Amino acid sequence: MQVDEAPVVHCPIRVVSIYATRWRYGRKPTRELRELHRKKPTEELKLNLKLGRLAEFYDFYKDQLPRGLTTDELKVEDVAFDTEVPRVRLTSAETTLFALPSNQVVVTLTLGFETTRPADDPGPTAQVLERCIHGALSIGGRTLPEYVRGLAVSKGAEPIDDEKADLLPERHQLVFVPRLSQDEDPPDADTIREIVYLDDPPYREEFTSMQEPEQLNLKTPQRTLGVVTPYVSLIYGHEQFVEDSIFLSTVHAVGTASRFRQIPANAHRELPFCPLRRDGPA
Repeated sequence: MQVDEAPVVHCPIRVVSIYATRWRYGRKPTRELRELHRKKPTEELKLNLKLGRLAEFYDFYKDQLPRGLTTDELKVEDVAFDTEVPRVRLTSAETTLFALPSNQVVVTLTLGFETTRPADDPGPTAQVLERCIHGALSIGGRTLPEYVRGLAVSKGAEPIDDEKADLLPERHQLVFVPRLSQDEDPPDADTIREIVYLDDPPYREEFTSMQEPEQLNLKTPQRTLGVVTPYVSLIYGHEQFVEDSIFLSTVHAVGTASRFRQIPANAHRELPFCPLRRDGPA
């Protein structure tokens, strides 16, 4: 990881890239999987989720939520972008493999790094997002898809026959930015646009819409910010339990979107083809 030694203000930022994969964890019917999830403890403690009072709801609905399979804490020197990202100092790296009740496997890559404050220069954060959304990085000398393939196989996951790429199109990125001081203002509109609208379609502004959920944009007691697009979400100044809840919900949403896309393809393949008769419908 290349480092530029001239950041103006050190700001610890966390980028979580969430990818649906071509892997499934087991092929048991959903009802049996849910029963298994009830009997087998989930790995929420290992995942170090801090859900606050929401933990009781997680425990109640855990058979319907993503289940942690494995977490791999990486050495920062083992993570390298395909091209240099200036003014970024990587401080932590971690991957987690999840299985949804539908069997869909989702992988997350969490990178913690220090860079200039986004309000001063959003460029480095935007460049990290660009590299991660396209999987343009390596882990331990392996490309990200190769690394994910090895992780899935090590846990006994099975490939989905009709999917050829290890990382599927369904993916999302979360950018967590802390408040550095009590009187600090959230990023302005120009900064937000540079971070959430990446350079390549379909991430550009003309191809997607931006939402600001009321629950994530509060003015008291301190100003918080939450900006959501289909591909990137920026979360500023929120407490840990809010960030972890958003993280878990996004993992579930990415995996579910992938399964929804696969259902019509499976139905088309498995149902017998019945052409229309020339004299009318059969």
